Formats: sequence, structure tokens, C-alpha cells
Amino acid sequence: MITKRTLPVATLFASLVCATNAWGVHSVYRADLTTLNNSGVTGYAMFEVNPVTRTLSVEVNAMGLEPDMDHLMHLHGLIGGDGTSGNPAVDSQTPTLADDADGDGFVEVFEGLPQYGDIILTLGTQTAPGGSFAYSETFDLDDDSLFGSPVGAMMDYAGDDLLPLEFREIVIHGLTVDGSVGAGTDGEVDGTAGYKAVLPVAAGEIYQVPEPTSAVLMMLGVAGVVGGLRRR
Repeated sequence: MITKRTLPVATLFASLVCATNAWGVHSVYRADLTTLNNSGVTGYAMFEVNPVTRTLSVEVNAMGLEPDMDHLMHLHGLIGGDGTSGNPAVDSQTPTLADDADGDGFVEVFEGLPQYGDIILTLGTQTAPGGSFAYSETFDLDDDSLFGSPVGAMMDYAGDDLLPLEFREIVIHGLTVDGSVGAGTDGEVDGTAGYKAVLPVAAGEIYQVPEPTSAVLMMLGVAGVVGGLRRR
């Protein structure tokens, strides 16, 4: 029988069980940035999923960027079926020079789409004073207005389309080219010099960082409440 004294424990246990939803338990992920287009950009990104508050926290530390320029950042992902929201995720990859379809020596944003997929979540634009930045933002996974692609298939997505997060890719953009290549081709590198805001400069495949199992987290949470009740 559940008494008034044991109700808080039962309530906490139930809330912890409910936390194991489509986003699983509280999890941490990482992506190590790979340089694209000889940009020299390096760094890493960390991701924290809170299934109780239904939020995704993102931190990015990047260096080797063009100083004082704006750099776009997105989470990309391949989606199976007809590529629309709700279809199964496909594991995304970091593109290589082999994906340079027009042979101009650069992997442009559309050339990378078959590898890293369409934009699912726009992380925003970050200026890089001195060529580096530290970025931090938290996103509401239930706010569908945050999810969608301004390029690619021009699709509307939802938070669950990021699942599994290990199948997704972070991409950073923004590089100046001298205009010596690409004349007569489509894409960002078209024979004109200047800053190409959407040209990819780094990408990283996301992987999960091992954490205590959900069972351990549940036991710790319940033990903490029991201890508090005893002290009362």
C-alpha cells in the first residue's frame, strides 16, 4: 500500500521511468570536428539531452576560423523513405574530396548533402573573434518551429527527427576563396572571389559519451529521496 510517507518515492520513480522516452535517459554526446576544404578549422562539440525537460543543450568550441566573420552552424541528418519527417534515420557521414562533383577542389554545401544529409536544426550564426569561438545554446525539442531546412529538400522537421543523435552530423560554414577556380560551375565556388558564408569548413560525426546506466541513476535518485525522508 502506498502511504503518504512513501508517495514521494513512488512519484520520483515514476517520473524517472517516464524519462525513458523516445530520447532515452539523460545522455551526453560529442563530435570531433574534421577540417573541410582545407580551412584548418578544428575543435569539438558537446551535446546534452534532458528527456525530462525535452531539451537539447549544445556547446561548440572551434578554432582556425576566419577571424571576425559570421559562421553558420547546423545539425544535418539523412532520413530514409521519402526523406520527410518521421521516416527512419540513416547514418550521416563527413564528406570528403571524393564528393566534389564539379571538380573545383571544394566540397560545396549541396555536394555534401548526400553524406551528411539535409539541415534538421539550425544552431545559429557565430562570429569568430581572433578565429575562434565558444558557443552555447539550449533548444526545446518540442518546438517544431526550430526544426526545418532552408536548403536541400526544404523540409519541415521535428525534434524526433534528430534521433538517433549518433546518426547526425554537425557542420560549420564560412570561408573566403580567391576566385581562381570554379568558373562556370554551380555552387558557392563559382570563379568569383569573396567570403562564401555557406561553404562548409568543418564537420563532425556525433557519438555518445558513456554515462551511468539509467538503472543506476534511478537508484541514486530514489536513495536521495529516501535519505531526505529519513532525515525528516
